[in-house]
Amino acid sequence: MALRFRYFSLPHGFSTYRLEPETCAICGIKRAGYGGPFYGLEDLEPDFVCEECLTDGRLAEHDLETNEGDQAGLARQLRQLQPSLDEAALRTLVAERTAELEQRTPHLTTWQDFRWPAHCGDYCQFVKEVGILDLERLAPDGDGLAFFASHTQDMQDLEHAREVWPGIRPDSPESSEPAYDVGVYLFECLTCGEPIILWDCS
Repeated sequence: MALRFRYFSLPHGFSTYRLEPETCAICGIKRAGYGGPFYGLEDLEPDFVCEECLTDGRLAEHDLETNEGDQAGLARQLRQLQPSLDEAALRTLVAERTAELEQRTPHLTTWQDFRWPAHCGDYCQFVKEVGILDLERLAPDGDGLAFFASHTQDMQDLEHAREVWPGIRPDSPESSEPAYDVGVYLFECLTCGEPIILWDCS
């Protein structure tokens, strides 16, 4: 049974999860877990960490990380939402949420590295990689292209979205196995439910 991750909805389907037991680089126990990459400066460069060690935050013991959060965006949102927070309290809150994302959340498999989005003063939860079928289902009026254009970060306009659209896979992905040159990643705000989309290409 999957362990619950605050910022990752379906880790066994859309991360580097391996069901076949392997030896964990941190605890030495052979069990199911996650492949890398794990980012850090230490000599330890594990290519596999069990789910229990990841959930328990043991990557922190070795200064290892799985993802990179948009800390500046998170801090900006918290300042706006909680103006009474002093700088020390704000830094603490950002550090706590960033540690959970970067050291206790599975790696998100993407073509290019990007900063994990924040919304309403917290990091978003990654839902899944999506295709055109998903985008059409998510759109209240069935217009997947318009939904993609309006909810995607760094999307200039509908014309830009229209250029990207033909490269998006037509189905609904069930795993993180790369199949198309364009990847579309659906996140959701944990507070208001706003969908946030990032995309990249090979």
